[in-house]
Amino acid sequence: IPAPADVSAAPADAIKTASGLASKVLKAGTGNAKPAKEDTVKVHYTGWTTDGKMFDSSVARGTPASFPLNRVIKGWTEGVALMVVGEKRRFWIPGNLAYGDKPARPGAPAGTLVFDVELLEIQKAPSPEENAARFKTWFAAFKKTTNTACECKDLMCFQTSMTELRKVKPPTVAPTSEQIAEMDPFRKKLQKCAEKLRPSVGKPSAGPAAPGTAPKVKLAPPTKTPAQPKK
Repeated sequence: IPAPADVSAAPADAIKTASGLASKVLKAGTGNAKPAKEDTVKVHYTGWTTDGKMFDSSVARGTPASFPLNRVIKGWTEGVALMVVGEKRRFWIPGNLAYGDKPARPGAPAGTLVFDVELLEIQKAPSPEENAARFKTWFAAFKKTTNTACECKDLMCFQTSMTELRKVKPPTVAPTSEQIAEMDPFRKKLQKCAEKLRPSVGKPSAGPAAPGTAPKVKLAPPTKTPAQPKK
């Protein structure tokens, strides 16, 4: 996808914020609702470095990207929050709001980045009350799974029991200290049961994960996968 003519620098009529983010509306959207940082957004986007090289594009892939707005680079979190559904906007994001002038992440583009972003959909994050209710349901399933798994005589049975927890919709925010305290005895019980079946199994990871992610019900610690467009 060819770079825009103004890829090298933001034009004089671009809107600039205190952080250094610059943007220009390319197509007006509809309505007044804007995404909060906890919401999940669906977008189409293309990104270039200021010398005109494209480094990423959901448009080229033909598939929109969805991610929680608080799990992307700072320039996206701030910029997309300015948009309404249907809007298309061009952003000039300085390095300190992107991956940095000397990115620590291998392969990440350096310096100021330019993105064309079209906001397709906003999925509102659950309220605190909804998340509390979701945790209650999930925790009840976790306790039941723990007790069932600990009755197993072999690893296959144990793993099958653990998969049942995946059928329950998890909380979308990190657990509170009180919730962690509730889960801890069952985590320890599950660990002991796993070790009895095979000492090298490792620690089961079965607690609510970070905001916007589902619990990883595996027998080894999960790794975090950065949300798009962190590429």
